[in-house]
Amino acid sequence: MATVVIACPVVFLGAIVFALAILIPTQNSVRRDAQRRTCQANQRTIDGAIQVYNAQYDAFPPGGEVGDIFVPWLIRRNPTCPTSGKTYTIVPGSPPIVTCPTNVSGHSIPVY
Repeated sequence: MATVVIACPVVFLGAIVFALAILIPTQNSVRRDAQRRTCQANQRTIDGAIQVYNAQYDAFPPGGEVGDIFVPWLIRRNPTCPTSGKTYTIVPGSPPIVTCPTNVSGHSIPVY
């Protein structure tokens, strides 16, 4: 009887450790995917602000930090990459380019 009493908590703890070993990598993968999608959504928001700027002034915005150009006029707050907290910058051009400030793989939107 004493063996059963000792074995039950050990089996129970083993099951918990096994479950955690499966769940922790999954949670990290889900977090990375959410950060990637948020970064892409931020870039789409900035791209929309660039299009509004272009429609209003018939020119593309100058290069620089997004917050200096669009906040609070076209974007309510300065978007940052969720991975690092760094702010986005606009590289001047026709059209201008906005990329992830951390250069993380997958943190980009297609350029048309």
